[in-house]
Amino acid sequence: MDDAMEGSREGMRALGVSLGVLGATTVIQGTVVAVERVLGGVEGVRGVGPVRVRWVGHRLRVEADIVVDARLSVVAAHEVAVAAEHALLHRVPRLAAATLHPDPEETGGADHHAVPAGHRPAVSAPP
Repeated sequence: MDDAMEGSREGMRALGVSLGVLGATTVIQGTVVAVERVLGGVEGVRGVGPVRVRWVGHRLRVEADIVVDARLSVVAAHEVAVAAEHALLHRVPRLAAATLHPDPEETGGADHHAVPAGHRPAVSAPP
């Protein structure tokens, strides 16, 4: 095989990988929107925080923060999270599992994440 053919094959492989990554990114972005919609419709969910979707093998995993009534017991907040995960499993294709973190609805200006926030790296905007 000559150098031109080999170069073309390598270029096509790189293009295939790039398109595969682009396709996966598009699927994840669409899935984030779907997850936000599903979670927003679950009884007891008062808001949706950051949503993260990742491929693990050929299945998706979701991590998300949900806002619940601050007066709920731990058991009741857990029940809301379980109902939300159940809704996701039925409505998001290829979803293997979801880990949901219930946050209490902000009341009186309390920052419920002040302690761990000091341990997270700052996120800067791209140039």
